[in-house]
Amino acid sequence: MDAILQEQFPTVMVPRYGDFVPLAHNGRRFLSASDGLWLEEKNQWLHILWPLALQNQVAMPYGSLQKKVDFLYGEFPVDMITRFMVEAKERFPLECAAWFTWDTYLKRFNYYSLHARQASLDNLDYACPVLPETECLVCDIHSHGRHPAVFSPEDNNDDRGETKIAVVLGRINSSPSIAFRLCVAGLKIPIKYNLAKLPFLEET
Repeated sequence: MDAILQEQFPTVMVPRYGDFVPLAHNGRRFLSASDGLWLEEKNQWLHILWPLALQNQVAMPYGSLQKKVDFLYGEFPVDMITRFMVEAKERFPLECAAWFTWDTYLKRFNYYSLHARQASLDNLDYACPVLPETECLVCDIHSHGRHPAVFSPEDNNDDRGETKIAVVLGRINSSPSIAFRLCVAGLKIPIKYNLAKLPFLEET
């Protein structure tokens, strides 16, 4: 079992004198660097290098790394946020959700409105769509009704272990606000986007 885990999620030493070779295929691995333990993950739309546990007390005989977040799809589909805003207003004061997926064959985003099994003023239970083999989830967006755009403890639990961009849209009925974060293997990394095309939104 240990051998299987090591094959699926290897730990690799970062070369001190040679060149570091990033992942060439989709997968996840851990990297021992001069300043501690790092995570590297690559999939159809993302390549990330991110520190997990940094330290400077013990001299480690490895090379160094720099943080990297590379979105391989190009430009984020801001127009889909506008589309979701319309849906959120229609369903207000109840919460609602949608997925933005990346089609690896057609190289484009697709939009999925999610069916709510149960929706209330502060809770949402929805059915996840079954995606074609050529599509993968990139963005999971949901509304918070009249509440501000802040990730709740329930959001934190839902996002645990997933790799996706999580977005919450709040204050639908007054001064709409929005918050983004990148979720990777339990990490929750705040990210910013150029919202010039969405002047009606305040980023939190």
